[in-house]
Amino acid sequence: MRKFLLIFAIFILTFNFCDLKFHHRLTKVECNTSEKSISKLFCYLRAYDRRKPVGNFGFVLHRKITDGLFLLSRYHRTKNDEPYTQDLFMERIEVCKLFLGATNTIFLKQVLEWAMKISKDLTKLCNYSGELKFYNLTIPATALMMILPSGSHRTTLTFYDHEDENIFNITYWAIITK
Repeated sequence: MRKFLLIFAIFILTFNFCDLKFHHRLTKVECNTSEKSISKLFCYLRAYDRRKPVGNFGFVLHRKITDGLFLLSRYHRTKNDEPYTQDLFMERIEVCKLFLGATNTIFLKQVLEWAMKISKDLTKLCNYSGELKFYNLTIPATALMMILPSGSHRTTLTFYDHEDENIFNITYWAIITK
């Protein structure tokens, strides 16, 4: 009986104090622009917590993007120090229409839901000019993200329109552990 209670107590302590969750930890971020549409672009990571750095990003938009803001998304992964391989590629995602709910892609709906929790200012990318700043960005451990394999990941997001082929792009590296 004592042996059972000891094993049960160890199980409860292990369950309560071990972090059995999925983690998506940002390790590096880079951004650039063609400087036709924006200036004062910045992006960097800040150590909010040793295991959970957060991203900070901002710029000054010089013109209104009224229609046709597109996103090109590339997702790569690697394991065991092999070269990165492209796993997911989505091009010509119409960002302004996405903000209005014009998608039936589950992945995009979940990303949009996460993005809107971070900042309502994201919708200002459409039909706005001025300064935009986003602080303390993290990647949530959503159920959809949990299907990704453990390892190192690189994602590049390129925003463009008919006037500027690189309004800005962000590349971030992350490590997924389970």
